Amino acid sequence: MTLSWFCARTNPRCEGRAVASLSDKGFAAYSPRIYSVRLHHRTKAEIERFSPLMVGYVFVGMEEAARHFGFARRCDGVKAFLGVNGKPMPISAKAIEPLFDAEFRGEFNDIAANVLQRRRDSRQVKGERLSLSGGELVQVASGIFATKNGVVAKIMNRNKALVRLEECVGVMEEVTVDVDALRLVA
Repeated sequence: MTLSWFCARTNPRCEGRAVASLSDKGFAAYSPRIYSVRLHHRTKAEIERFSPLMVGYVFVGMEEAARHFGFARRCDGVKAFLGVNGKPMPISAKAIEPLFDAEFRGEFNDIAANVLQRRRDSRQVKGERLSLSGGELVQVASGIFATKNGVVAKIMNRNKALVRLEECVGVMEEVTVDVDALRLVA
């Protein structure tokens, strides 16, 4: 059974409805999705969701002998098929397979999800760095003063520290640095 693939335009925000309806009617339907994670603006809770990669479009697979565009078009959420002069244009299965594979490997995952994961990882390490006290030798790991060594003058709050840097341009400077940007020097 070889499927011919076609691209269908969906009604606004109806990609999931179209895929479900087409699948119920016996068609192969596929809508590539992006996994995303956002932080709620007030509660800071992580909200996970899947969104369509190509908003407003789904791929419909039909057998050569059973191409029923009118029947597929009547499915809930399907608006029209893309084509030329009213004739739907087939899409090669070789063009669809990389989408399947890329979604399976997570290549469409949202960058924000990766950023949140890095934040979670840094929180585990952050607890160790928060135990800084005045007089400790540190190195700035990021920012304009990266790789500069200094001494913690005082802890401003749980996220900031006042650091006396070694001579920069012939002058010893005191700068406020994020605690996350500091590393202890052994």
